[in-house]
Amino acid sequence: MRDGISIKGMSEEWRRREGEKSNKLIRARMTEQMGDPDLAMRLYAEVAAEEEQIRDYCRSLGLMEKAYINSVSAASCWAAAGDLHRALQQYDALIDDPTLTPNMRMQVCELADELREQRRQWSAFRRQLQDAEEHRITESARSAETVAA
Repeated sequence: MRDGISIKGMSEEWRRREGEKSNKLIRARMTEQMGDPDLAMRLYAEVAAEEEQIRDYCRSLGLMEKAYINSVSAASCWAAAGDLHRALQQYDALIDDPTLTPNMRMQVCELADELREQRRQWSAFRRQLQDAEEHRITESARSAETVAA
């Protein structure tokens, strides 16, 4: 047992891979804090893909609680990588998973709702940027017309 979650049956190779994945996640967080979002997002995407592989391996061993944790982590990493759609797909797949306890399902629903709200905020901000750019272009064209006249 590790942190109360069974890893019984996981091979040494998979435990090593999980350790490397965890180190990469720490590196992604540090990179993000140091102000390199492009590298951090790439690392988060790599970690998300690795979480999915570990999740699938754990499911094959019947380690459902461990697989659940890896699924949630994968979704969180996809969100941190900027792939909100893929993150929400992960959450939705978990919500539909018949092996989840009601408490787990409630937690995933909350995470998905929070991410949907972030997506709505991002979409509104993106629209503001587009409107500002359109305004800038219109004003620039008007200024050019005034100078030409």
